[in-house]
Amino acid sequence: MMRRKRFKNRISHILIAATMVSSLFGLNGCGNAAVAVPELKDPLSDTVSIRTADERIVGNISTLMGTVVPKSYPVYSRKNASVKEILVGVGDRVEEGDTIAVITLGNGTEEGNRIRAELASLDREKTMNNAVTEAEIERLEYEQKVEEAAGDEGAAAEKANAIRIAEENLRYENALNDSQRSSANTGLKNLNDSSGTVKLTAAHSGYVTFVKDVTRENILGQYENVAVISDYDDLYIETDEVNLKDYKYKDYKSKWTTIGGREAELKEYEYTNEETAFSLSVEKNPPMAFSVKGAVLTPGADLVLYFMEEEKIPCLAVGNDSIIREGSDAFVYIENENGNVKTKVETGRNDGLYTEILSGISKGDKVIYTNRAVTPKNYSIFEAKKATYTEACETDMLSIANPYYDIYTTDCDGVYQKVRAEGDVEKGDELFRVESSVKSSDVEAARLAIANLDNARNKEVKDYDARKAELQEIINRGDRYNPETMASDTDAIHEYMYSTEIAAASLKMLEAEEVFNAAEYAAERKLLVDEYNRLKKGTGKADGLSNYIVTAKEGGTVSYLKYKNEERVEKNGFVMTVEKPGSDEENTRILALVTGKAGLSVSPIMSAKPGNEVVITKNGRKWKGRCIGKNGEERKYMLFTRDGKPCTTFSKPFSRNIEKQFYVEIDGRVSGEDLEGARLSFNGMEIRDVISVPNSVIRTETDQLTGTEKNYVWKMVEGDVVKEYVKIYKTRTNVEETLVLCGIEAGDRLLK
Repeated sequence: MMRRKRFKNRISHILIAATMVSSLFGLNGCGNAAVAVPELKDPLSDTVSIRTADERIVGNISTLMGTVVPKSYPVYSRKNASVKEILVGVGDRVEEGDTIAVITLGNGTEEGNRIRAELASLDREKTMNNAVTEAEIERLEYEQKVEEAAGDEGAAAEKANAIRIAEENLRYENALNDSQRSSANTGLKNLNDSSGTVKLTAAHSGYVTFVKDVTRENILGQYENVAVISDYDDLYIETDEVNLKDYKYKDYKSKWTTIGGREAELKEYEYTNEETAFSLSVEKNPPMAFSVKGAVLTPGADLVLYFMEEEKIPCLAVGNDSIIREGSDAFVYIENENGNVKTKVETGRNDGLYTEILSGISKGDKVIYTNRAVTPKNYSIFEAKKATYTEACETDMLSIANPYYDIYTTDCDGVYQKVRAEGDVEKGDELFRVESSVKSSDVEAARLAIANLDNARNKEVKDYDARKAELQEIINRGDRYNPETMASDTDAIHEYMYSTEIAAASLKMLEAEEVFNAAEYAAERKLLVDEYNRLKKGTGKADGLSNYIVTAKEGGTVSYLKYKNEERVEKNGFVMTVEKPGSDEENTRILALVTGKAGLSVSPIMSAKPGNEVVITKNGRKWKGRCIGKNGEERKYMLFTRDGKPCTTFSKPFSRNIEKQFYVEIDGRVSGEDLEGARLSFNGMEIRDVISVPNSVIRTETDQLTGTEKNYVWKMVEGDVVKEYVKIYKTRTNVEETLVLCGIEAGDRLLK
């Protein structure tokens, strides 16, 4: 402080004023008109101050906030569908190929069942044809031997030809069967692509971090995720501030972040050209993502991402408030033993606050700058250190998670009959009834179809039994052919020679046909019975209500009823979901909700991220855990290639009128009673190894003409108080510390 006073006394007020005006407005010797001096928040000062010329990074540094996330693999449908079953919950470990969900595409279930029944019938038909033909050829061979024994060469030749025809017919029938099977399989595949029941499987092993909320509806949109699987062994950095289309730093020469106290180079996540072109064409662009070289990432960690157009190389620089422009020349004032010396300098790059000096002065020179802010007179010293910057958040909206779902639909059109309210249910509890609108004549027609099929089958069985008895009688009486007495009797040869063998072959043919007919009858009858039972559902009464009763498959909670009593429902329509708890595991999964207050939206950071640590407290008790999953974001797309095709998917937010929702897993067992009145705390923002200073250290000046704000600190340098401009992170919650992105370093001594 004394040094500045001595220096000030050596300079005339005229020189001070000239220096200040020249520095601020770049006046030259051509008599330019004066410009009004803008007002500053801090009081004006008529002093000048000194900075020591030093090396620093000069360049416009842009920043983004990033988060370490695991690589994720969505489970989705390419077409609109309804979710029939979800087999996993948030926090589950799954393996590649595991079934994650079962969905129904379109309304082709009945057609799919018909085609599958046709395929089963073709299988049975092929088996029968092969067995019948084999027995037929066996019979014809014996008959050929009979003709040969009788000396009828023409008849024997006819039998040989009949064998060839049977063999050729079998080849044709099998070829026709294969063609019909191929056509049916193609039809089934096409049906499965647009309708029918489809299993969705895991494309990768990992942990489930998102499951679609089906408490209020089970409709799955085109390319909507029913679940997301994350691999915590494959981490990268993602920023929600820009997406692939908005990103503008690709050609910047310097991109870095700080991890573990050391700088790490950033590299853009490499999407393929096909993926990028597709994403841009459909305007469904994913958040910008990065990888880092030689750094260990921690899931859920927040990072500051830095971007600079130039190479990040320190250079000799002075503040712009030290430079005087006279035409094309630049000057600074240097303090030395001769007073202040006007010195011509050659300048380089300029970032709006500092200018690179290529020649004219040296590192360590004392350079004058104009100081329009009053230097604090009463202050204490704060030494900047690398620390962890946090923005703490909490919520008291907690409940034991029910991560699994049983989805209930109705098998018929009709009227919904409410039999319970929302709340807990046990296995077997009645959930709802539906009174069908099917006509009694339709039910009777279905019953008659079964009766007619049964009558036809009964006649078929009687005919089979009679024919089988005839053949069995021939087989039982044995071979009656006597070559000594019948060798020349052609009638006896035809009647008795190989009669047992021929009857046995005919019986094989008859039995093969019966096996086929019995299986066909059973399959057709099942379809007719299923249709009859479906039509009959809800057409009868029990205690004044429909006898179509739907009961709980397992215990759980009904949190939402879609229909009011006596409302119309449609066949296969969604009715309700029962949320089910997990198995009795060592740890407890908890659902945390965050909602806004007084109509205000919730801050983006008011949600824990997978991997974040959390703490639950109540009356001095404490439980620790971690976030295992979070709510979906409909406008946040995932870009990837699956089955050779690029696509983008999204995760729809939970439909519970809650802005933020996430799942946590607590170490140990926690009960619902424990959660009553408890609070869950987490860091919505947590950035390690950064400069974090008390708010009182940061000051602001505003140019009233342009509205431009600049943040700065007072820094103690070799006994001098120096004004240093800084870039800070604009907080989204009330905090006592300010995150300084650039401008000061650990060890700097700051005034507060």
